[in-house]
Amino acid sequence: IFILLCNVIITLTSFYQIGYLKRFYPPKAPAGLHLGAYIWLQIALNGLFISDHIMLFLVFWESMSITSFLITLYKGEKETITAAINYLIQMHIGLLCLVFGFIWLSSGSADFNFSHLMLSQTLPPMGAILLIIMGFGIKAGLVPFHSWIPRVHPVCIGSVHGIMSGIVVNAGLDGLMRTALLIPQQNLL
Repeated sequence: IFILLCNVIITLTSFYQIGYLKRFYPPKAPAGLHLGAYIWLQIALNGLFISDHIMLFLVFWESMSITSFLITLYKGEKETITAAINYLIQMHIGLLCLVFGFIWLSSGSADFNFSHLMLSQTLPPMGAILLIIMGFGIKAGLVPFHSWIPRVHPVCIGSVHGIMSGIVVNAGLDGLMRTALLIPQQNLL
C-alpha cells in the first residue's frame, strides 16, 4: 500500500510541479536540483518500503530525510531555510534514536533483518522499543514529536507539502507498524 501510494503521489505531483514551479516560483535554486532531489526521494522511499535489512533501511531512511530537506528549500526564503534546517535536525535526532534502538534490539544477534527480529519469541527490551518508537514518531509527527510539522508545511511549495504530508509522514507510520510486529503476539495478551 505504501509503495503504491508513494509512486502515485510522486508521479502526479511531478507532472504538476514542472509548470507550477516555472509559473509561481522564480527559482532561488536551480529547478534541476529540486527535481533531481524529488526523483531521489522517490527512489529512497521505494527502497525504504521494500527493505528488510535494518542497515539498508536506515540508509534509505537517511536518504529520504536529506532529499525531503532539499526539496523543502526550493523557495529559498529565510523562513523556509529555518524551517528546513529545523526539520533536518529533528530527523537526525530521530535517526540517532533508531540507530541506538536497533543496536540495542539486535545486540547479541548477527542478523539485522526485520523478519528475523519478528520471529523472535522473546519480548524485546522496552527501552529499545521506546527509542525506535521515538525515532519513527518524529518522522510521523506524533505528539509530542510533531514540532517540525507546523514549521515546515506552511513554508514549502504546494507539491512538496503534498509529498511531506502524503508520503514522508507515512514512512514514519510504516516504521511504527514494523515496530509493532517486533513484539511477539503472545506478549500482548
